[in-house]
Amino acid sequence: MTLWKTKEEMEEFSNSGAHLKAMQKINHISQDFVTVTIDSYNLIPWREAVVLLEQKSKSKKSA
Repeated sequence: MTLWKTKEEMEEFSNSGAHLKAMQKINHISQDFVTVTIDSYNLIPWREAVVLLEQKSKSKKSA
């Protein structure tokens, strides 16, 4: 889980370096990979993050 000051900073990180290389290979590593982006000034509790990821994973599988 990460917290970014701006969307631009998040996208700059996501689209560069080791993170970009890893994301380009993620489909070979996991079929159940999901991400959730939340607009918030603070990190949410881990338990809440897990619930959001599980919900997104379920909706991805049913699509």
